[in-house]
Amino acid sequence: MTSLSLRKLALAVALAAALPSAALAKPCDEDRLPPPRPAPADWGRDGRHDWGRDGRWESPREREAREIRRELRELEDTRADFYARYAGRPGKVRRFERWYASRRAELEARWDALRAYAWR
Repeated sequence: MTSLSLRKLALAVALAAALPSAALAKPCDEDRLPPPRPAPADWGRDGRHDWGRDGRWESPREREAREIRRELRELEDTRADFYARYAGRPGKVRRFERWYASRRAELEARWDALRAYAWR
């Protein structure tokens, strides 16, 4: 046999011997871990890159302000629906107005805290 065919035979034996061990190999610790994600401090609370509805970057403060405005609109819609249905029932109106005032105060407190934080 020539030296070339001996090299080919040695390579074939080495590959055949490595094949079963590669099939039985256990994954490394690095293979079991989730891939690392970059999460700068100004990204969302959950660490994901957050884009606004119009396709531009939206900071967590902008997202929170948008959420508060949405909740205020829903509260006003709820009030309008309530008065359309129960305007003539003073007991229900008093209870609703107490709830409405407390919920509105919560949302306004969140809005004021967000504005005060933005001015720092």
